[in-house]
Amino acid sequence: MLSVQHSRSAIEARLGQKSVNEERDAMGQITHCVSLFMFHFLRSLHTSRGWIWFSLSAFLACGPPTLVVPEPGTMAVDFTLKDQYDTEFRLHQFRGENVLLVGFDKDSVDQGGNWFQIFLDRYANDLRVLPIANGSGVPFFAKLFLKGKIKAELRGDEAEPPPPSILLDWTGKVSRQYGMRFKMSTVVLIHQSGRIQLVQPLGRMTQEEMQRIFDLIDPRIFH
Repeated sequence: MLSVQHSRSAIEARLGQKSVNEERDAMGQITHCVSLFMFHFLRSLHTSRGWIWFSLSAFLACGPPTLVVPEPGTMAVDFTLKDQYDTEFRLHQFRGENVLLVGFDKDSVDQGGNWFQIFLDRYANDLRVLPIANGSGVPFFAKLFLKGKIKAELRGDEAEPPPPSILLDWTGKVSRQYGMRFKMSTVVLIHQSGRIQLVQPLGRMTQEEMQRIFDLIDPRIFH
């Protein structure tokens, strides 16, 4: 009888320790996200649009989805995403246009923004350029907070033109479907017929790298 009671106590002790460990793991994840949140906040305060970039960086601060790279020639999967102004975008609404998706996450937000501007300057009359920010894993309350901060910053900064739409991929599903890699920007070229032509990771922005990427894109849109 004493042995049975001892075994039961040992099992209860192990279950109790498992519960404690699970709570510690959960708290560790929360602490990690809060730490990233504060890091990007402090880093961005010196910029003129500090809250915008802080909010976007914090929005992008959690968990990567699984990568799936679509094959060139396959039909692009339709998607619906909203931008920071709550405007809804659907891929199929751009059928008949060549579309360039520029994807990035929290580790490549600066790189992605620079590439997006380069593509916008070069292809404004030839492509629909759409930036997609992968923010999978952000808690619901944080989404509301960060979107509110972005909107408030935009309303209060009338001296500068508002930034272009950034499609917010809260679940990471679209980024995952289009082979958008983690810790680097990725560009996806979709033909006006709706077929994928190119899925290409973007390297460090140098003259050589820009020319390499242009050489991949230009023959597919200029005939």
